[in-house]
Amino acid sequence: MKIPPSPGPGWKFNSPPGWPPTPEGWEPNEGWAGPDPSWPAPPSYWSWWVRPGAAAAAPSPAPTHTTQQHVPYQSGAVSYGRDPASYARSVTWKPSTSAIPSGLRFHLLARTPLNSPSRTIGALVAGLVGGTVVGLIGAALAGAVAVIAGYGETHVQRTVSDSQWELISSSVALSLVLAYLLVVPRLVQGRPLGSLISVEGKPRADLLISCLGLAVIVEIVSYGFAFALGRLDGSTVRPLYYWVDGLSMASLYPIIIIMILLVPAAAWWPCVMGFILQAPGIRTATPWAGIAAATVASVLIQGAVTPGFAAVDLLSVTIFALMGAWLAVRTGGLEAAYAMNLASISMNTLKQIGVAQLHVAPIPPEGLYLVGQLIGPVLFVTGVMFLAKILRIRVLSP
Repeated sequence: MKIPPSPGPGWKFNSPPGWPPTPEGWEPNEGWAGPDPSWPAPPSYWSWWVRPGAAAAAPSPAPTHTTQQHVPYQSGAVSYGRDPASYARSVTWKPSTSAIPSGLRFHLLARTPLNSPSRTIGALVAGLVGGTVVGLIGAALAGAVAVIAGYGETHVQRTVSDSQWELISSSVALSLVLAYLLVVPRLVQGRPLGSLISVEGKPRADLLISCLGLAVIVEIVSYGFAFALGRLDGSTVRPLYYWVDGLSMASLYPIIIIMILLVPAAAWWPCVMGFILQAPGIRTATPWAGIAAATVASVLIQGAVTPGFAAVDLLSVTIFALMGAWLAVRTGGLEAAYAMNLASISMNTLKQIGVAQLHVAPIPPEGLYLVGQLIGPVLFVTGVMFLAKILRIRVLSP
């Protein structure tokens, strides 16, 4: 059966007598298999297209030698071939993502029309398994490039040292993991990509830049305060920022490359934390379930990827995870957690490079020096809340 195309905009498909009513706005297209054999044949004079508001049939004058009896459609008397739902799926386009409902806090952004608890569990499994595979592949690719460049060969004079190659390899792997994690909610849960970043669905530049500046200042202040306290019990025996002497101009370009790679690599942990923070929100409205889950997951992940994970590392990761998750809920996004993580790992990376170039052992945090570093999280949280108030940051989805 050939149905003529629509005459143009403003015309509506007119179902013949005895055919089930079609979904609103539906038009026959190439994907439609045609009418069900059980449906009555349309009259030969039938008008397939009508303008809204016109008569339902709008037939032309019927021939005098025939009589057409219009049988009214009765619910359940005629099917769409399989069932109405499958018919609608075959002829209508359904979006693969759904918009975020308005008025939701960050930890509740998983509550989209297309998402469900089963999809959330599937996304968590896909993120864990797939992220591990992607990270291993990225590390292998970066390692292959390092081997080609002479990584590990002590007799070869190279501008990029072995420790710097390790940092580049790990940064590349983490950047690939970040890219994978950003698309998992989109593909598995049907959520917009930006729902993992903030309530506005995108990074908020004013808050991000402000938090980055604050994080750098807090890093310097906390190091200085820890150094001053450490002097009281002798836990520091070297000058403050002694490792800066190891950052020579000869190794400037690999340092620049590493610092550029850290920009995306530093976002993997906040994205993982935000992903897990939002998962319990599909069932419960309290943010503390997500905060606790994100903290435990952060400790487990860092313990798995960090060699020699000690009690000091456990304390540090727990404080950072609690602070990052809480700030994400209070500010409506991951900008503060990302800024804090980027400033922290950038400082630690520069210290690691400088210590390696000086061929000295890094100073382990202990005693009052370790206590002094705790001022950093306190200052950062206080500063972020002050910035959020000044910038009038949105905390609910628009």
